[in-house]
Amino acid sequence: MSLEEKHLAFTDVSQESQSFFEYELYILDLASNKIEKLTNFRKAVTSIEFFHKGKKVAFLESTNWPKEPDKFTLKTIDLVTQKLETIQLDAPKTAHSIRLIHLIDQTINGFTIACLYILLVILLSIFFQHYHTSKVYLPSIISFSIAVIIFMSSIAVAVTINPWYGIGIGILAGAIFGCSIVAIIFIFIYKRIVK
Repeated sequence: MSLEEKHLAFTDVSQESQSFFEYELYILDLASNKIEKLTNFRKAVTSIEFFHKGKKVAFLESTNWPKEPDKFTLKTIDLVTQKLETIQLDAPKTAHSIRLIHLIDQTINGFTIACLYILLVILLSIFFQHYHTSKVYLPSIISFSIAVIIFMSSIAVAVTINPWYGIGIGILAGAIFGCSIVAIIFIFIYKRIVK
């Protein structure tokens, strides 16, 4: 909200957008309830802030939306003239190499976590195959049970709290279910080979 509390800036998906993820910048005049679209980037606009003095708004435009890693450009727009300006930030470069941190950042992702989860279930199943043969499928059954519990939780969250949170939790349940299927297929084949 502006300092004098006359305007409200927000982002929303435009009617012309072909994606639910293309957010444009809008301004609402609180006196007249008139909404005006200020940008037409067909990307994502975030982090809106009014200037302390003057009729300007600063915001971030995602220049490579929806690719990752995110890249942002700091922009301002004059609410009177609707003139856009890009603000260049000259941050000093670090003197030390950060290759290790960058490598860790690149390797820790959803695929890596899924592989480690599958490996955990497989190793537990192999342990049971050698020491408690009757319980060889127990880790996979527990993994399936966790997926079902998380899925039921996602429905409850979607209904009671926020549908988007529910969708996120549901995606996690689906990932665990998929990992469980991979693990149980591996153990089924492993049992036949070991015999």
